[in-house]
Amino acid sequence: MPDKHYILGMAGHIDHGKSALVQTLTGTDPDRLPEEKARGMTIDLGFAQLELASRTVAGMHYQLGIVDVPGHAGFINNMVSGIGAIDVALLVVAADDGWMPQTEEHLQILEYLGIQRAVVGLTKADRADDLAEATARLRARLAGTRYADAPIIPTSTVQGEGMDRLRETLAMVLDETPSPDDFGKPRLSVDRVFSLTGRGTIVTGTLTGGALQREQRVVVQPEGITTRIRGIQSHDQELERAVPGMRTALNLADVSLAGEGRQGVARGDVITLEDLGTPSEIFHAWVTRTSRGAAEALPLKHATRIRLHHGGTQVPARLHLVHGEQLVPGEGVLAQIRVERPLLVFMGDRFLIRNWARSATLAGGVVLEPHAVRRHYRGKGQVATLQALQEAASDPRLTLRAKLARCQSWPRREMLRQSHFSAVQIDEAIEGLVQAGQLRIAGEQIVQAAWWESAIVEAMEKVVAEHQENPHLPGLPLTRLRADLALDPPALFDALVGEMSQRGIVQVGEVLRSQSHLPELPSHLATAGKRIRQALADSNLKPPTRSDLAADKAANEALRFLVRQGEVVEVDAKVVLLATACQQAREQVRQYLTDHQTATMSQLRELLGTNRKVIVPLMEQFDREGLTVRKGNVRSLKG
Repeated sequence: MPDKHYILGMAGHIDHGKSALVQTLTGTDPDRLPEEKARGMTIDLGFAQLELASRTVAGMHYQLGIVDVPGHAGFINNMVSGIGAIDVALLVVAADDGWMPQTEEHLQILEYLGIQRAVVGLTKADRADDLAEATARLRARLAGTRYADAPIIPTSTVQGEGMDRLRETLAMVLDETPSPDDFGKPRLSVDRVFSLTGRGTIVTGTLTGGALQREQRVVVQPEGITTRIRGIQSHDQELERAVPGMRTALNLADVSLAGEGRQGVARGDVITLEDLGTPSEIFHAWVTRTSRGAAEALPLKHATRIRLHHGGTQVPARLHLVHGEQLVPGEGVLAQIRVERPLLVFMGDRFLIRNWARSATLAGGVVLEPHAVRRHYRGKGQVATLQALQEAASDPRLTLRAKLARCQSWPRREMLRQSHFSAVQIDEAIEGLVQAGQLRIAGEQIVQAAWWESAIVEAMEKVVAEHQENPHLPGLPLTRLRADLALDPPALFDALVGEMSQRGIVQVGEVLRSQSHLPELPSHLATAGKRIRQALADSNLKPPTRSDLAADKAANEALRFLVRQGEVVEVDAKVVLLATACQQAREQVRQYLTDHQTATMSQLRELLGTNRKVIVPLMEQFDREGLTVRKGNVRSLKG
């Protein structure tokens, strides 16, 4: 039975024993920097591994990657960069100190980032005057949060107490924790980057969303640098493949560390696949503020400059509220986020908002639209779409409907590409909505069914109107209909023409016409048309010259009409014949050459009873059509 992989994130106030607890649980000291050793405090992220046996499934083991984080307020940026991709939190509170400012902020961060499960480690239990009272105070602090019923485990790293119970509790929580999602869209947010002699550039992070394999082509976002995975490790073990929930180290080929004036990979970058979307500068989101500490919290005002934390990075941004001018504690609002450096965000991603001074966590949010535009973000249509996306949550069908309600067509390959939905989920949602008559497939586009039907009906009505207004013309020019409809993207027009062909509208050359449409000469040209038909019928293959037939404007227009309709054939610039006469000549030539194999121009002229000014261009036309082939002075059937 394969092991399951999860990430455990530490949280809690400085000096409450997070690192000591990690070391006692795993035997690994997560404080790796000399400065951390010297100062006796965690400054940057630390990592360890713990293997646990499932309490409910025999033979099942959990490989638990542990991310230790700084507890000092001054290093909250480092804390956030490590906690964004965890599955379970271990919130640490010292029994002697109790609940402290960073305990509160770390708890709010866990909630904002949507961490569903937590275990509370009540450390330094040997220092508590009254352990039961300390536990009760801690439980009271958790009231009203999603961790109100989280197990509280008293521990002492000095005496080694509570460690077995903590391991058992973590295993029981993991038994109830779904495996990290694998929806085929891997992202590794880089939290460490360094270079090793003989190996090159190494990046580490927690892998989410999908698997990565050795030798796979990947891209470093937001810079868009393409590279290749030369090697993969997880906790010093060489791997061919890394899966979601793994602490993962990647050895990247042909990419350097970013430096001053040098492009490369840096902390906060994202390693992903090349076709999984593009970085954003503006996106839409649902932003909420907790009511905890509301008495001290100031309103979060419209257009406030903020620090936005996403994955392993933080960027300057502006928060533009869709409703109202401020966001107060305990409320939520739709918002447009304008970042000052591009971010690769997916629909459903969580992020954190801190104030510009980096002294307080203000809010948290969920991405609703990875790409947005500045204009009209407070318009009714935009607001309705965002509200629908918020309500859609994890339902791909509802999400598709919400997006197509505003933008009636979307490239199928891009639809929900930057989301937490898998390709299978997206395809199933599309097919379900197609069967329900709500969506249609138009070429490479997905289209809103009602809008698409109205576009087809409008186009067909334009063709019919053209027949009524100009019955002598063959149909509606494609160029005019394309301009009138102005479909976006232009390729939709070709799909629309294809749909019309199934409903009795056919394309003939560069025009569209109804199958039942037979162009008629308008009344003012009818006399001229009758005269031309009669003259050509009487003369057969010895027709009058074109200039004689089209001696005036009306006759010229009538002749052009007969040519467009195929009733008259232009043999060359001077010679025209009735189509019936031309077809009869074609069959006579075919039969003669079948019987005699070859014929001279004189023989063919006599055969058809015509003259040289007709036979020469007529035979040249038959050559172009592929009926005959000329060899010297004789012709034979081609092929």
